[in-house]
Amino acid sequence: MKMQEFLCKLRNTMYGGGTNSGARALLSVLNIYLCYYVVSAAVDIFCVYYWGWTLFGGFLTFGFIFFSFAVLFLFLFPQMPKRFFIAPILYIPTALMLSFPIFLLSKINLTVMDIMLSAFQIIVGAVTLLQVKICCGTWLLLARDLNATDFSGGYLLRLFGGTVLAIVIFISVVFGVFMFEVRYYSSDFIRVTPVSIQFARKTFENKGKQVILCGMSHIASNAFYKGLREKFPEQGSIILCEGVSDSKNLIKVRSRYKGMAVLCGGVMQPEQQSKQNKKYDFTMGNV
Repeated sequence: MKMQEFLCKLRNTMYGGGTNSGARALLSVLNIYLCYYVVSAAVDIFCVYYWGWTLFGGFLTFGFIFFSFAVLFLFLFPQMPKRFFIAPILYIPTALMLSFPIFLLSKINLTVMDIMLSAFQIIVGAVTLLQVKICCGTWLLLARDLNATDFSGGYLLRLFGGTVLAIVIFISVVFGVFMFEVRYYSSDFIRVTPVSIQFARKTFENKGKQVILCGMSHIASNAFYKGLREKFPEQGSIILCEGVSDSKNLIKVRSRYKGMAVLCGGVMQPEQQSKQNKKYDFTMGNV
């Protein structure tokens, strides 16, 4: 059975053979989403401004789920004017993927970031509605705006080719954001590439004293660590490894990071965020 025939039968089975009624129903859902797209962002800005409620994440999550079902059925109707929904579709993953790195780099307030994302969502929705108004003469899509074309080989080729391209771009963006976050949180000690994980080696000097920091992964054998230790000079150097005690047993395996810093002559940086409990100290600061 040809792909065109299979899709036609699937469409007719789901909608009782009424292609036009099914297309109208899906068109109504998409119109509702466009309205929700703009109204939800405006409501979020209103709530943040007057009550301090941040609702963007909830609105965006619900909108993503709501619209995902509609997008799944778009390919069943070649008559559907899909060009009007490209911007709303692209905005959702873009906002989710890029908002966190922008928040880290700019260090702006989370509330301000929420308002900015909602404002951009209003702009995207307004531009989409304006595009519908200019092209179709009304603010919402009507049944007369459906295309007359049906399934064809060229349509399926563009559809599946575009889907594969969108998936590749989306995965690339997700991996790029992941690489950025790893470098950011590790202070550039760890770099992730598509084919490897790289650990940096940094040297710090002060008044003739030198500290060498080597990023390491806990997956090597004992021989690897023994060979690494032999590469350091034996005279005038101290090697500190996680989980390894010194000769006087001052640094124990279960020592707190703050206590280890004191033993090494360091001081925790007070400006960094830290959280303590009864057993451990968690900190983002260096010693």
